[in-house]
Amino acid sequence: MSYSVDILTDATGDAARPFGAYFIFLRWKRSGDQGVEGHLESDLLAWGADKASAKAALGAFLIEDVQRILNGLIP
Repeated sequence: MSYSVDILTDATGDAARPFGAYFIFLRWKRSGDQGVEGHLESDLLAWGADKASAKAALGAFLIEDVQRILNGLIP
């Protein structure tokens, strides 16, 4: 299956780590009309004082780590 990845953030409610970042993997249709067929989401994997710093921390992951996380999410 073909996947694209993006980084999203969410408020955590934790004053020590107010924002967390996670990967969202979009699964693309294999046939028929082009489009997204489904998605997978990781747990929160990086944190920061604001959305930008949490996103930057997760963006520093190596592509090999991102692939390993995706592989672990695929049923």
